Amino acid sequence: MGNESWDDADDARVVFETTPMGHPTRVATEFFANLIGGNLHEVELRAFITPESWAGWGDFEWIRSRLTEADRPVISSGIEIAAPDVVYVPVLKGYDGPGYVQPGEKVDVVGVFTMVWRPDAGGWLAFGFGYPASLSDIPRTSPGVAPPL
Repeated sequence: MGNESWDDADDARVVFETTPMGHPTRVATEFFANLIGGNLHEVELRAFITPESWAGWGDFEWIRSRLTEADRPVISSGIEIAAPDVVYVPVLKGYDGPGYVQPGEKVDVVGVFTMVWRPDAGGWLAFGFGYPASLSDIPRTSPGVAPPL
């Protein structure tokens, strides 16, 4: 065995790798990666967002700029559950590894993906980015119902 030791980044990798593929953190991570990587065009990026919010995302350049200008942005492992079908997934800045958040840790947030469970549209989708959206502002097709997180 080498002189390597287990650290918080290793914990974060285990948490992420054992998170189911349809989990809102996974969906937000894939959306985030495609936004900052410029891998997908506007039409393809729409697969990650609610149809009702398409107009608010525009051509996605505003969010690409916000994310790429942030200092080492990462998706946080610490989500906030607003309702069973709505969660907030923060994007943190200033991280050198995965965004594993310890309870009580002070973090710098670039913005928050508001994710909503939309079984009619295939699963968890992003409604918005920035501040957490109010539950009353989010079109919800299955209020209070979603797979356990």
